[in-house]
Amino acid sequence: MIGEQTHREAWSGLVNTDRDERYLTLFSNRMRRLHKVTSIAVALGSTAAFASFAVDVSGMMDGAWSRVIGSAISLAVAGVAIWAMFSDFSKKAVVAANLADECRKTAAAWRELWVTLSGLDDAEARRRVRTLERRACEITKDVPHSLGIHNRLRDKSTDQADNLIRYEYPEAA
Repeated sequence: MIGEQTHREAWSGLVNTDRDERYLTLFSNRMRRLHKVTSIAVALGSTAAFASFAVDVSGMMDGAWSRVIGSAISLAVAGVAIWAMFSDFSKKAVVAANLADECRKTAAAWRELWVTLSGLDDAEARRRVRTLERRACEITKDVPHSLGIHNRLRDKSTDQADNLIRYEYPEAA
C-alpha cells in the first residue's frame, strides 16, 4: 500500500508535467507564428520600399514625398528584421517543441505510474516518483533562461492542464 505523501507526489508530478508540456507547446506555436509574421512583414515591407523607390525614380510622385515614404518603410523593415534576428523566434520554436516532446513522453510515464500506483508498494512507488521527478526537472531546468516565461501562456496552460487532468482522473481531483 502506498502512503498519502507518495500518492500526492505522483499526482502533483502528473499535473506539473502535463502543464509544462502544454506551456511549451503553446510557446512553440507562438514563436512559430511570430517568425512567420516577421518574415511576411519583412517581405512585404521590402516590396513596398522597392515600389516607393520605383515611383521616385519614375517621377510618378513628388520626389520629396516618395523619399519620405520610402525611408519610413525602409526603417520599419530594418526595425522588424533586427527585432526578429535578435529574438530568434525560429530557434526558440524548435527548442520549445523538442522540450514539449520530452515532456509528453514523461507525462505518459507519469500516467502509467498513476494507473499502476495501487499495485506497488510504497518504496517502489517513491523510487519511480523520484526518477520521474528528476527527469521532469532535467527537461525544464533551463526553460526560464533559454526561452523565457510568457505569463499569459503559462496561465492558459495551467488552466488547460488542470481542467483536462481533473476530467481524465476525477477520482484524484
